[in-house]
Amino acid sequence: MRVRTLLAGACGASLALASAASAQYTGNDWQHVWDFENGLQGWTITNAGAGTGTWIAPGGNGPVLPDGQPSGYGSGSLYLPDGSYARISLADVTSVPLGADGNLTSGMTGFILQADAYLPNLRPLTGFPQNAPGNALSLAGLGVGGTRINLYVEGRDGNNLRGLTARDFAWDNTARNRSNVLIQTGTASDDEWWDAMITFQIDYGYTTPGKWTAYAYVPFDNQLGPAGWYTMSEGNYDVHPDGSTAEFLQLGGQFSWTQAQFDNVKLHYVPEPATLGLLALGAIPMLRRRRHA
Repeated sequence: MRVRTLLAGACGASLALASAASAQYTGNDWQHVWDFENGLQGWTITNAGAGTGTWIAPGGNGPVLPDGQPSGYGSGSLYLPDGSYARISLADVTSVPLGADGNLTSGMTGFILQADAYLPNLRPLTGFPQNAPGNALSLAGLGVGGTRINLYVEGRDGNNLRGLTARDFAWDNTARNRSNVLIQTGTASDDEWWDAMITFQIDYGYTTPGKWTAYAYVPFDNQLGPAGWYTMSEGNYDVHPDGSTAEFLQLGGQFSWTQAQFDNVKLHYVPEPATLGLLALGAIPMLRRRRHA
Protein backbone atom coordinates (compact mmCIF):
# COMPACT_ATOMS: atom_id res chain seq x y z
CA MET A 1 0.00 0.00 0.00
CA ARG A 2 1.44 3.32 -1.01
CA VAL A 3 2.12 6.01 1.55
CA ARG A 4 1.20 9.38 0.14
CA THR A 5 2.00 12.85 1.40
CA LEU A 6 0.12 15.87 0.11
CA LEU A 7 2.44 18.83 -0.15
CA ALA A 8 1.11 22.34 0.35
CA GLY A 9 -0.26 24.29 -2.60
CA ALA A 10 0.23 27.93 -3.36
CA CYS A 11 -2.07 29.16 -0.59
CA GLY A 12 -0.07 27.71 2.31
CA ALA A 13 3.02 28.76 4.16
CA SER A 14 5.08 27.38 1.29
CA LEU A 15 4.68 30.70 -0.50
CA ALA A 16 7.71 31.82 1.47
CA LEU A 17 9.78 29.50 -0.72
CA ALA A 18 8.99 31.39 -3.91
CA SER A 19 11.64 31.07 -6.57
CA ALA A 20 13.00 33.73 -8.88
CA ALA A 21 9.54 34.37 -10.30
CA SER A 22 8.00 37.11 -8.15
CA ALA A 23 5.15 38.60 -10.15
CA GLN A 24 2.53 35.95 -9.47
CA TYR A 25 -0.59 37.04 -7.59
CA THR A 26 -0.46 36.06 -3.91
CA GLY A 27 -3.45 37.99 -2.53
CA ASN A 28 -6.41 36.45 -0.77
CA ASP A 29 -9.28 38.62 -2.02
CA TRP A 30 -10.78 36.06 -4.41
CA GLN A 31 -14.26 36.91 -5.69
CA HIS A 32 -14.98 33.24 -6.46
CA VAL A 33 -13.64 30.04 -4.91
CA TRP A 34 -14.65 26.55 -6.02
CA ASP A 35 -13.58 23.94 -3.48
CA PHE A 36 -15.80 21.12 -4.87
CA GLU A 37 -16.70 19.97 -1.37
CA ASN A 38 -20.38 19.66 -2.27
CA GLY A 39 -20.45 18.92 -6.00
CA LEU A 40 -19.57 20.50 -9.33
CA GLN A 41 -20.49 24.02 -8.15
CA GLY A 42 -21.51 25.19 -11.62
CA TRP A 43 -18.80 23.41 -13.63
CA THR A 44 -19.70 20.97 -16.43
CA ILE A 45 -17.60 17.88 -17.18
CA THR A 46 -17.12 16.67 -20.76
CA ASN A 47 -15.54 13.32 -21.67
CA ALA A 48 -13.78 13.79 -25.00
CA GLY A 49 -11.32 10.91 -24.75
CA ALA A 50 -10.83 7.55 -23.08
CA GLY A 51 -11.18 8.83 -19.54
CA THR A 52 -14.33 9.44 -17.54
CA GLY A 53 -14.27 12.64 -15.54
CA THR A 54 -16.23 12.75 -12.31
CA TRP A 55 -16.72 14.66 -9.09
CA ILE A 56 -14.94 13.10 -6.12
CA ALA A 57 -16.80 13.50 -2.84
CA PRO A 58 -14.70 14.49 0.20
CA GLY A 59 -13.50 11.69 2.43
CA GLY A 60 -11.89 8.42 1.46
CA ASN A 61 -8.64 8.09 -0.47
CA GLY A 62 -9.67 9.38 -3.88
CA PRO A 63 -10.32 7.53 -7.15
CA VAL A 64 -8.68 4.21 -7.96
CA LEU A 65 -5.98 4.78 -10.59
CA PRO A 66 -4.58 2.42 -13.27
CA ASP A 67 -2.01 1.08 -10.81
CA GLY A 68 -4.88 -0.38 -8.79
CA GLN A 69 -4.35 1.99 -5.86
CA PRO A 70 -6.40 5.01 -4.73
CA SER A 71 -4.91 8.37 -5.60
CA GLY A 72 -4.40 9.33 -1.97
CA TYR A 73 -6.11 12.70 -2.42
CA GLY A 74 -9.55 12.42 -0.86
CA SER A 75 -10.74 16.03 -0.67
CA GLY A 76 -13.67 17.17 -2.77
CA SER A 77 -12.23 17.56 -6.28
CA LEU A 78 -12.74 16.92 -9.99
CA TYR A 79 -11.05 13.78 -11.32
CA LEU A 80 -10.36 14.52 -14.99
CA PRO A 81 -8.34 11.70 -16.61
CA ASP A 82 -7.39 11.15 -20.27
CA GLY A 83 -9.29 13.58 -22.45
CA SER A 84 -11.88 14.73 -19.90
CA TYR A 85 -12.24 18.34 -18.90
CA ALA A 86 -14.50 20.72 -16.97
CA ARG A 87 -15.67 24.19 -17.99
CA ILE A 88 -17.61 27.08 -16.55
CA SER A 89 -18.84 30.22 -18.34
CA LEU A 90 -16.85 33.32 -17.44
CA ALA A 91 -19.83 35.55 -18.23
CA ASP A 92 -22.04 33.54 -15.87
CA VAL A 93 -19.47 33.90 -13.11
CA THR A 94 -18.76 37.63 -13.52
CA SER A 95 -22.03 38.73 -15.20
CA VAL A 96 -19.99 40.51 -17.89
CA PRO A 97 -17.93 39.44 -20.95
CA LEU A 98 -14.20 40.08 -21.13
CA GLY A 99 -12.50 41.60 -24.17
CA ALA A 100 -9.11 40.60 -25.51
CA ASP A 101 -7.47 43.83 -24.35
CA GLY A 102 -8.46 43.17 -20.75
CA ASN A 103 -10.75 46.19 -20.67
CA LEU A 104 -14.54 46.26 -20.47
CA THR A 105 -17.17 48.93 -20.86
CA SER A 106 -18.46 47.83 -17.46
CA GLY A 107 -17.72 45.20 -14.86
CA MET A 108 -14.01 44.46 -14.50
CA THR A 109 -10.54 44.80 -16.00
CA GLY A 110 -8.66 41.54 -16.31
CA PHE A 111 -8.51 38.63 -13.89
CA ILE A 112 -6.33 36.16 -12.03
CA LEU A 113 -7.27 32.49 -12.38
CA GLN A 114 -5.69 29.83 -10.18
CA ALA A 115 -6.18 26.09 -9.62
CA ASP A 116 -4.44 23.13 -7.97
CA ALA A 117 -3.73 19.92 -9.88
CA TYR A 118 -2.86 16.80 -7.88
CA LEU A 119 -0.02 14.90 -9.54
CA PRO A 120 -0.10 11.19 -8.59
CA ASN A 121 2.77 8.70 -8.60
CA LEU A 122 1.73 5.54 -10.48
CA ARG A 123 4.56 3.23 -9.45
CA PRO A 124 4.96 0.28 -9.67
CA LEU A 125 3.69 0.80 -13.23
CA THR A 126 6.44 1.46 -15.77
CA GLY A 127 6.73 2.25 -19.44
CA PHE A 128 6.14 5.98 -19.23
CA PRO A 129 8.31 8.32 -21.36
CA GLN A 130 11.67 9.19 -19.80
CA ASN A 131 10.95 6.48 -17.19
CA ALA A 132 8.84 9.00 -15.29
CA PRO A 133 6.72 7.70 -12.39
CA GLY A 134 3.43 8.32 -14.16
CA ASN A 135 1.64 10.06 -16.99
CA ALA A 136 2.00 13.41 -15.28
CA LEU A 137 -0.19 16.33 -16.40
CA SER A 138 0.31 15.75 -20.10
CA LEU A 139 -1.80 18.40 -21.90
CA ALA A 140 -3.84 18.88 -18.71
CA GLY A 141 -3.97 22.01 -16.61
CA LEU A 142 -5.70 25.38 -16.40
CA GLY A 143 -7.10 27.27 -19.37
CA VAL A 144 -9.09 30.21 -20.70
CA GLY A 145 -10.94 29.82 -23.99
CA GLY A 146 -13.48 31.53 -26.21
CA THR A 147 -13.66 33.42 -29.49
CA ARG A 148 -10.13 33.37 -30.93
CA ILE A 149 -8.71 32.64 -27.47
CA ASN A 150 -7.36 29.26 -26.39
CA LEU A 151 -4.59 29.68 -23.86
CA TYR A 152 -3.38 27.16 -21.27
CA VAL A 153 -0.76 26.42 -18.66
CA GLU A 154 -0.35 22.66 -18.33
CA GLY A 155 1.92 19.65 -18.34
CA ARG A 156 3.94 19.03 -21.47
CA ASP A 157 2.97 16.32 -23.93
CA GLY A 158 4.14 12.70 -23.99
CA ASN A 159 7.57 13.69 -25.31
CA ASN A 160 8.48 15.39 -22.03
CA LEU A 161 6.49 14.39 -18.97
CA ARG A 162 8.98 16.15 -16.72
CA GLY A 163 8.10 19.68 -17.74
CA LEU A 164 5.34 22.27 -17.83
CA THR A 165 4.33 24.63 -20.59
CA ALA A 166 2.24 27.69 -21.38
CA ARG A 167 0.74 28.01 -24.83
CA ASP A 168 -1.81 30.03 -26.76
CA PHE A 169 -3.26 27.48 -29.17
CA ALA A 170 -5.55 30.01 -30.84
CA TRP A 171 -3.09 32.06 -32.82
CA ASP A 172 0.66 32.14 -32.14
CA ASN A 173 0.83 28.48 -30.97
CA THR A 174 4.21 29.09 -29.38
CA ALA A 175 5.05 27.06 -26.29
CA ARG A 176 6.85 28.63 -23.35
CA ASN A 177 8.35 25.60 -21.64
CA ARG A 178 9.92 24.98 -18.28
CA SER A 179 11.61 21.61 -18.57
CA ASN A 180 12.62 19.38 -15.67
CA VAL A 181 10.54 21.17 -13.00
CA LEU A 182 8.91 17.80 -12.32
CA ILE A 183 12.17 16.02 -11.59
CA GLN A 184 12.20 15.97 -7.81
CA THR A 185 15.67 16.21 -6.28
CA GLY A 186 16.87 14.94 -2.92
CA THR A 187 14.86 11.70 -3.01
CA ALA A 188 16.13 8.19 -2.50
CA SER A 189 14.48 6.96 -5.70
CA ASP A 190 12.02 8.10 -8.31
CA ASP A 191 9.35 6.05 -6.52
CA GLU A 192 9.12 9.00 -4.13
CA TRP A 193 8.40 11.57 -6.82
CA TRP A 194 5.17 13.49 -7.09
CA ASP A 195 2.04 12.68 -5.04
CA ALA A 196 1.92 16.45 -4.72
CA MET A 197 -0.17 19.45 -5.71
CA ILE A 198 1.00 21.65 -8.59
CA THR A 199 -0.62 25.10 -8.61
CA PHE A 200 -1.28 26.85 -11.92
CA GLN A 201 -2.04 30.56 -12.28
CA ILE A 202 -3.00 32.72 -15.25
CA ASP A 203 -2.78 36.51 -15.16
CA TYR A 204 -5.11 37.64 -17.96
CA GLY A 205 -4.98 41.40 -18.52
CA TYR A 206 -4.81 41.99 -14.76
CA THR A 207 -1.26 43.29 -14.44
CA THR A 208 -0.99 44.52 -18.04
CA PRO A 209 -4.07 45.02 -20.27
CA GLY A 210 -3.76 43.02 -23.48
CA LYS A 211 -1.12 40.69 -22.03
CA TRP A 212 -1.24 37.36 -20.23
CA THR A 213 1.33 35.51 -18.18
CA ALA A 214 1.28 31.99 -16.75
CA TYR A 215 2.89 30.71 -13.56
CA ALA A 216 3.24 27.38 -11.80
CA TYR A 217 4.00 26.57 -8.17
CA VAL A 218 6.06 23.39 -7.84
CA PRO A 219 6.11 22.29 -4.18
CA PHE A 220 9.35 20.34 -4.28
CA ASP A 221 12.97 21.07 -5.13
CA ASN A 222 13.61 20.25 -8.76
CA GLN A 223 16.35 20.38 -11.36
CA LEU A 224 15.65 24.04 -12.16
CA GLY A 225 15.68 25.26 -8.57
CA PRO A 226 14.00 25.16 -5.16
CA ALA A 227 10.33 24.69 -4.43
CA GLY A 228 8.42 27.80 -5.42
CA TRP A 229 6.77 29.77 -8.21
CA TYR A 230 8.07 29.57 -11.78
CA THR A 231 7.18 31.88 -14.62
CA MET A 232 5.93 29.72 -17.47
CA SER A 233 6.82 32.21 -20.19
CA GLU A 234 9.35 34.86 -21.07
CA GLY A 235 7.19 37.39 -19.25
CA ASN A 236 3.92 38.86 -20.53
CA TYR A 237 2.76 38.16 -24.06
CA ASP A 238 -0.15 39.20 -26.22
CA VAL A 239 -3.59 37.71 -26.26
CA HIS A 240 -5.14 37.55 -29.73
CA PRO A 241 -5.55 41.21 -30.77
CA ASP A 242 -8.48 41.00 -33.19
CA GLY A 243 -12.01 40.61 -31.87
CA SER A 244 -11.25 37.89 -29.36
CA THR A 245 -13.29 37.31 -26.23
CA ALA A 246 -12.58 35.13 -23.19
CA GLU A 247 -15.73 33.10 -22.65
CA PHE A 248 -14.98 30.11 -20.40
CA LEU A 249 -12.57 28.72 -17.83
CA GLN A 250 -11.28 25.15 -18.14
CA LEU A 251 -9.68 22.42 -16.06
CA GLY A 252 -8.12 19.28 -17.54
CA GLY A 253 -7.75 18.92 -21.30
CA GLN A 254 -9.57 17.66 -24.36
CA PHE A 255 -6.46 15.81 -25.53
CA SER A 256 -4.90 15.16 -22.13
CA TRP A 257 -3.12 12.06 -20.91
CA THR A 258 -3.25 12.18 -17.14
CA GLN A 259 -4.81 10.93 -13.92
CA ALA A 260 -4.99 14.35 -12.28
CA GLN A 261 -7.49 15.70 -9.78
CA PHE A 262 -8.29 19.42 -9.75
CA ASP A 263 -9.25 21.49 -6.74
CA ASN A 264 -9.24 24.95 -5.15
CA VAL A 265 -10.10 26.97 -8.25
CA LYS A 266 -10.03 30.70 -7.57
CA LEU A 267 -10.89 33.83 -9.55
CA HIS A 268 -9.89 37.40 -8.70
CA TYR A 269 -10.84 40.43 -10.74
CA VAL A 270 -10.99 44.19 -10.25
CA PRO A 271 -14.03 46.29 -11.20
CA GLU A 272 -13.45 49.24 -13.50
CA PRO A 273 -13.30 52.73 -11.90
CA ALA A 274 -16.88 53.53 -12.96
CA THR A 275 -18.14 50.37 -11.30
CA LEU A 276 -16.07 51.06 -8.22
CA GLY A 277 -17.68 54.48 -8.03
CA LEU A 278 -21.15 52.96 -8.09
CA LEU A 279 -20.15 50.49 -5.42
CA ALA A 280 -18.81 53.32 -3.28
CA LEU A 281 -22.03 55.29 -3.65
CA GLY A 282 -23.98 52.24 -2.62
CA ALA A 283 -21.74 51.71 0.37
CA ILE A 284 -22.21 55.21 1.81
CA PRO A 285 -25.84 54.68 2.94
CA MET A 286 -24.85 51.33 4.42
CA LEU A 287 -22.14 52.98 6.50
CA ARG A 288 -24.58 55.65 7.66
CA ARG A 289 -27.14 53.05 8.68
CA ARG A 290 -24.52 51.15 10.64
CA ARG A 291 -23.39 54.28 12.48
CA HIS A 292 -26.96 55.22 13.25
CA ALA A 293 -27.64 51.74 14.57
